[in-house]
Amino acid sequence: MIVLGFNTTLFAYTGTGILWPAYVTNPVCQKDWWWYLLYINNFEESAKQCLLWCWSLAADMQFYIISPLFMVPLIRWPRLGYALILACIIGSCTASFLLTYQYNLIDGLSRLEFHLHDPQTHMNKLWEYFDVVYSKPYARINPYLIAILLAYYLHKKSFNTGTRRNSTLTLWCGWIATVLCMWNCFFSLFKEEEILVVTAVYNATKHLLFSFGLAGVIYLCLTGQS
Repeated sequence: MIVLGFNTTLFAYTGTGILWPAYVTNPVCQKDWWWYLLYINNFEESAKQCLLWCWSLAADMQFYIISPLFMVPLIRWPRLGYALILACIIGSCTASFLLTYQYNLIDGLSRLEFHLHDPQTHMNKLWEYFDVVYSKPYARINPYLIAILLAYYLHKKSFNTGTRRNSTLTLWCGWIATVLCMWNCFFSLFKEEEILVVTAVYNATKHLLFSFGLAGVIYLCLTGQS
């Protein structure tokens, strides 16, 4: 809120120039400051946001607030906890797929080279993708859920003194799976033509696959098997 207050009132006085804001008080921040106070600013249209980069803070706070819904069942009723997390993961992937398909969204910057001839149209599509999918908690929650599962597993493992180290074959399979997950997120659409169904599948799975890959690296490092 201190940063928001500064940006609303004093930021305009910290510089000059043809690109510097001409207003004295930021009208957007002055009008919509309460979105940030309630941590729901990622549900506001990007063009109306005062501090656009704060969308991630809002998403993190939203995940933090609902985290007991997953963590308590995991500890007390593990099967219920696993079922809830699995249902949310499937729901998040489904939502991203359907929204991408319904609004004919792009996948971000993966195919930027195909849009250099019309950058303005691509930027408009990019902002639409940001507003509909990218900044929304229902499309971003999968990495948070994977992190909860990893933390729960490591917590149980730390209290199980009889746990053995993974075999060499398991480690090789784990590293291969990790590399494939990461590769899919960054390069699977490289130089590929835009096909709406493929883009929808990519948007639905990229965060999940990336979090799987990252979780694998974290697990191997924390267990001393990297």
